[in-house]
Amino acid sequence: MIRVQGVTKTHAGATSPVLRGVSFELGAGTLAAILGSSGAGKTTLLRCLVGLEPFDSGQIEVGETTVLGRDKVPGARAREL
Repeated sequence: MIRVQGVTKTHAGATSPVLRGVSFELGAGTLAAILGSSGAGKTTLLRCLVGLEPFDSGQIEVGETTVLGRDKVPGARAREL
């Protein structure tokens, strides 16, 4: 299961967020696609999901693991996914 609640991310030096309150939930075994134009935040969202990119606010849970967000070292996770 993946649960994303209100995730916001602004890149350093940017004037507006690339992710604005992104929320969704996917059950175990669900297949999904992330679609959008260039610069829409698809890669940023995926990097946040796996803990490679810190996000500013919101919460991400992958299974029973909470992915760490703001003020955390990129790549840091509550435990290995």
